[in-house]
Amino acid sequence: MKVALQISATKSDHQFRGIGFYTKYLATSLEKIADKDFELVTFSEQIPKADLYHFPAFTPFFFNFPLQLVAKSVITIHDLIPLDFPEAYPSGIKGQLRWQIQRLLLPQAKHIITDSKASKQSILKHTSINQNKISVVYLGVNPDCKIINDQKQLTKIVKKFSLPREFVLYVGDLNWNKNVIALAQSCIDLSIPLVVVGKQALAKNFDPNHVEDQVALAFQKLAGQYHNLVRCLGYVENQDLVALYNLATMLVFPSKAEGFGLPVLDAMVCGCPVLTSSVSSLPEVGGDAVYYIDPFKKESLKKGLQTLWQDKKLRSKLSKKGLVQAQKFSWEKTAQEMVSIYRQVN
Repeated sequence: MKVALQISATKSDHQFRGIGFYTKYLATSLEKIADKDFELVTFSEQIPKADLYHFPAFTPFFFNFPLQLVAKSVITIHDLIPLDFPEAYPSGIKGQLRWQIQRLLLPQAKHIITDSKASKQSILKHTSINQNKISVVYLGVNPDCKIINDQKQLTKIVKKFSLPREFVLYVGDLNWNKNVIALAQSCIDLSIPLVVVGKQALAKNFDPNHVEDQVALAFQKLAGQYHNLVRCLGYVENQDLVALYNLATMLVFPSKAEGFGLPVLDAMVCGCPVLTSSVSSLPEVGGDAVYYIDPFKKESLKKGLQTLWQDKKLRSKLSKKGLVQAQKFSWEKTAQEMVSIYRQVN
């Protein structure tokens, strides 16, 4: 069986986002378990001949796969957040047309992969795909993430980024669902230093007339006004990110919706306590090893922040539980489940 995996997301702006990391780690893990019965080829634009095609970067308002290949394809739909919250993610006429075409074609796909049970429910809500054709395959941990015991290495990162002794860490984009303005405002109100990692934190290409860019621009303005408390590092190299997880007092990931939530998992495997939302996919990732808040209530986030910031024993407890919870996830397991699905549907 020859499977062709599209890896365009690793060569575009998506390479710095969840879709890019998913594609990169999935491809690497699949290559490791290839054998005489399973051959993997990767491609970006030139489509090779194969028995089965896997398109891992579906978004509803853009064409993500050749329409003529849908019947020979496995398609990963990470989430349908833009459809769940249309007021925050307006499709436009062209986007809505593309979605309607894809919505009609998706049931013809060999199989649909999604990242969480929450995302599967969203897909069932917005499409006519048979639930038996949708499989939940959890993601794995960043293979570089681990506990760092080398204090010299950590001290070097503290100096490199001029980090405070204690700080809250946020890793991710500045989209509406990420809830970053509420996070920043809560940290400012409580005088808690916030360190923000992600390319969008320092991006200059946001459109003030575009609805989707309003949150990012408002966040950047707020961060600029309170630069003594809100530090935007932008994109950082993988080894530096691992060190930041090790140094942070806690990771706060207060999303209103997620397809999975990779930073939660990566933080846990580094021994970093996590505060996250009790909605969407996040309880599937965090289990009983994180502190949950209601992302739609600012006081819940603020109270959770204050509680975890002040309670060292609770942070230590969550750190230990997080290490256990993170062991349930691996890219090797993801790849094995994926190959099993390939074989079933081919």
